[in-house]
Amino acid sequence: MEGIFDLSSILWHVLNAAILFVALYFLLYKPVRKFMQKRADGVSAQLDEAAQKEKDADALLEQSHGALSSAQREAAETVSQSARQAQKRADEILSTANAKAEEIVRRANEEAEQIRQNAHEAMVDESAKLAVLIASKLLEREVSLEDHQKLIDEFLEKVG
Repeated sequence: MEGIFDLSSILWHVLNAAILFVALYFLLYKPVRKFMQKRADGVSAQLDEAAQKEKDADALLEQSHGALSSAQREAAETVSQSARQAQKRADEILSTANAKAEEIVRRANEEAEQIRQNAHEAMVDESAKLAVLIASKLLEREVSLEDHQKLIDEFLEKVG
């Protein structure tokens, strides 16, 4: 039994196991550990990048919401301003139209008054002519009561 528990054999086995562990450590453990660390760092970087992109997307979303609400306010203000301008223009048009209508009515009244005055003057002239005609007829002959009534009736017919 000496061969199994030989001290030199045990030392060689221990030395071989130690060399094997050191060789495996340098050949397998360190590269795998480096690979795993790189992989963990890459995944961590991707997660950080994804989180940053999410924050950027949220910021852009908030910015676009702000721009949208600003655009909506501007649009509402533009519509309101346009409505005010349209109302102002409509008031101006109505005012101008009313002024023109009043001018037309004033001119029509003036023309009607002128026509009335001309008609009155024509009637006065006609009355004067008839009076002169009656007077001349009266002077031409002697007028009886019947003739006088007849002249008055003729005068009224012409004036009528």
